[in-house]
Amino acid sequence: MLRVDGEALQLMQPPPWDIYSASGALLWSQEQPLSTPEHVAILQVEGWRHIQRDDPEAANALSRAEALRQDRSAETTLASRGRPPLREVVALIADDMSIFRKMLQQILRDQGVSEVHAADTSLSALGLFFQHQPHMVFLDIDMPDLSGLVALKQIKRWAPDTFVCIVTSNGTLVNVKESKQAGVDGFLVKPISTINLTRVMARFHSS
Repeated sequence: MLRVDGEALQLMQPPPWDIYSASGALLWSQEQPLSTPEHVAILQVEGWRHIQRDDPEAANALSRAEALRQDRSAETTLASRGRPPLREVVALIADDMSIFRKMLQQILRDQGVSEVHAADTSLSALGLFFQHQPHMVFLDIDMPDLSGLVALKQIKRWAPDTFVCIVTSNGTLVNVKESKQAGVDGFLVKPISTINLTRVMARFHSS
């Protein structure tokens, strides 16, 4: 991996390569024009690109573990998108169980949310979040790559005003405490009911 820092990234132009976080989340595709100055500023500091072994820069490349140790956070945050009516809300669900993703997607649509993105890993969720900046995020904790708690902290660092709810079957006091410390807006224990989800979503416009 090589850091993007110092490279020329141009607003409304696609980057010359795919850009990743140090943890391995695909933040921006080289086919996708950069959409806001905040995206550019964050990618300049936090972005990394993968290089191939036959790349002449390979001698200067870092392993992912080394990149994580050197990773640093941009001071820039994504612009707040506010709390629009549910019919205008973009939501993101991250859970490794397909049946739960589909169930939650349907419940959200029944509540009036029209655009719902879904991810089966935390890394995919981080990439989708950075690209689409949803208003509302539902994260499982026990994921096959990164913990949902790690994803929660990253999302809140990029966009502190985002409404994030943890949805987990592992509702230990430790997980509840760590979620609160990271700024979580809601916490649901599986199996969830429509009533409990509705109560959490009521906080979306009241918080």
